[in-house]
Order: sequence, then C-alpha cells, then structure tokens
Amino acid sequence: MGLAILVVIGLIAVVFIGGSQISKFAERVARTAARAVPAVRSLSPVRIISPAEADAVISQTVTNDISSKNVYQQMATYARGAMTMSSLVALSFGAAATEVEGELRSAEAAEAGTTTVHQQAAVYLKGMLNQLALTARTAGCTAADVESVLSQVRISDASSSTIHQQCASYYSGCLMCAKLVAIKEGAPADRVQSLMSGIRTGDVSADTVHQQNANYLSGLAQMVALAAKARGASDARVEAVLQEMRTAGIGTTTVFQQEVTMLGGVIKCMGVLAVGN
Repeated sequence: MGLAILVVIGLIAVVFIGGSQISKFAERVARTAARAVPAVRSLSPVRIISPAEADAVISQTVTNDISSKNVYQQMATYARGAMTMSSLVALSFGAAATEVEGELRSAEAAEAGTTTVHQQAAVYLKGMLNQLALTARTAGCTAADVESVLSQVRISDASSSTIHQQCASYYSGCLMCAKLVAIKEGAPADRVQSLMSGIRTGDVSADTVHQQNANYLSGLAQMVALAAKARGASDARVEAVLQEMRTAGIGTTTVFQQEVTMLGGVIKCMGVLAVGN
C-alpha cells in the first residue's frame, strides 16, 4: 500500500511539477520509499545514510585524534575523517559503491607512498575532492562543470611549490564542487554568491597559505551547509553545527588550529548533508 501511494505521488509530480524540479522531487520520493519500504530499499540506487553512520565517522575521527602528538597529525587525522565522510555523501546521492570504494582505495595506495604527515593530509584532502566531484556528477551537475573544477585544481597543483599550496588547491576544488552541488539542490543563488564573495575577499586579505586554507575551509563548511538545507536538513540543525565550529574557533591560538577546527566543522556539515533530512 505504501509503495502504491508513493507511485501515485510520483505520477502527480510529473503532471504538476516543472521539469527542472522533477528529478529533485523523484530523489526525495526515492529516499522516502527506501526508508519506509524494505523491498524498495533493496532496489533503490540511493544509499540511505543513517545519523548513526555519520556519527560513527565523527566518533572515529575524534578517537584517532587522541593519539595525535601535534597539530599536523591532527590535520592528517581530520583530513582522513573528511574523506571518509565525503564518501558517505557521494553514496547518499546515488554514486555507485564501486566508484566510491575505488576512490578510497586509490587514496590508501597513495598514502602508502607518503613519507610525512603533511603528505598524508594532502592525499586525504585530494580523496575528499574526488568524492565531492563524484557527488556533483551524481547529483546531475554537468560533466563539463565538474571537469572544469578538476582541471583548475590540476593546474594549480602542478604549479604548487609546497605541500601546503597543494592543500589550498584541494580545498578550493572541494569548495567549487560543493558550490555545484548546492546550486543543483536549489540553494538560493544570492546566498551562494554572497558566500563566494566573502571567500574571495578573505583570500585576497590572507597573508599566508595557511590563512587561505582556513578561509577556504570556513567557506566549504558554509557551502556544504547551504546544500544540506536545500536538501531538506532543518535550519536549526545546520546552524547548530556551524555555531559549534565558530565557538571552537574562538579558543584557537594559531592558524593551524583554526584549520583543524574548520575541518572538523566541514566533517559535521557533510554528515548532515549525507543524512539529508
């Protein structure tokens, strides 16, 4: 009975909802059906991410952080958590598990060849970028738009003279992929553009690459938050995560600690996006 009702709703949507809204409505129907009807859950291409799954990634990241000896190890730990959470985001949008797992395996293989904790962090951040690019493609963003972001990252990466500049390239790429997803999900265009304007202003005034990174991370958390709201997450829930990030940032004394704090906020915002509502 429940499945029949959902089918009828879907037919009504085709008749009464504009073409640009049908795919978004269909995803929500699919997510609702997959949550409510076991038979549909087994067939749905949309992987339902539970709050417990997202919380587990956060908990594991915090647990791993306990053994960190310095802020650089913290960055690597949180970067790995961010990559893991971004894989849940990709799955929640319907990305094939084989593709998501393939990206994770590629990151693991690259990590095995690193010799410093900074290189480890960069590998994980690149892994997050690849997962968010996969998310954007799966969400319906054009292949040309996604490739444009990745191409720009490759160009910036090739000209980077330090590992920290590489990380800045990855952060920027993640931000642009998140922007594509937010727009595709229906986030208000004026909010997206206002946020991007603030990020550009912060980038211009940054004195070091680390300040750039903190600026990009703050913007990334906010952009993911916009996408989460557009996808159905409550304003109160999203704002609580952002406020927690801001409050934690007040107690930081170095830009490196700010990076870790902001990255923690990104992980939690992606968790809300992955759950979806």
